[in-house]
Amino acid sequence: LVAFAIGVAKLKSLNIIHLKKTSWDIAWIRRGIVVAFPFLIISIAQLTMDFSVCYLIDYFLGKAEVGVYSFFYGIANVPTTLITSVLVANYYPKVINVYKFHKPVPEIKGLIRNFLWQSVGFGIAISAIAILLIHLLLDFVNKQELLEEINLFYLMLVQVVLFSVQVVIQTGLYARHEDRFLLYSAVAGAFLNILQNLFLIPGVGITG
Repeated sequence: LVAFAIGVAKLKSLNIIHLKKTSWDIAWIRRGIVVAFPFLIISIAQLTMDFSVCYLIDYFLGKAEVGVYSFFYGIANVPTTLITSVLVANYYPKVINVYKFHKPVPEIKGLIRNFLWQSVGFGIAISAIAILLIHLLLDFVNKQELLEEINLFYLMLVQVVLFSVQVVIQTGLYARHEDRFLLYSAVAGAFLNILQNLFLIPGVGITG
């Protein structure tokens, strides 16, 4: 907020903007809020899943297990970040354009198919590299508690492959203006995630 205020003041001093002469398009602002609100809820649902699992692990198992989970989660999150940065950033505008400009169905299917195969292939390849490197990292760290929970890391890599499929579906739904399904799935996912963790963490442990 401070940076925003300083920026506005500087632009005003340079006579680039004139606040008194500026008219506010209230209708446009309302439409923007309506469009953005579902994505706010989606973000809150995702944050709920990310933070609630750490809280529940701490509650049922203790802080040491939270450390183990956070260690593996941070490493397993690298492939999903790469998928988002490398593939999604490339395909996102392409997918939006083919739906926006009503391209032929075969062209749309071909683009989505290529996106899916590249995303899944990239996810599997990066996960395989992570499996090869994780043991070198664990040998360097030399923490027995991490070695004992290595199966947790493998489960997280399965999630990476599932994410590589999910991100293609998500992009397609957004391009087709079917955002409500993204909202429904995010809210349902957050609810089921918490419910599942309440039952599985006490019974199965950290892999639950």
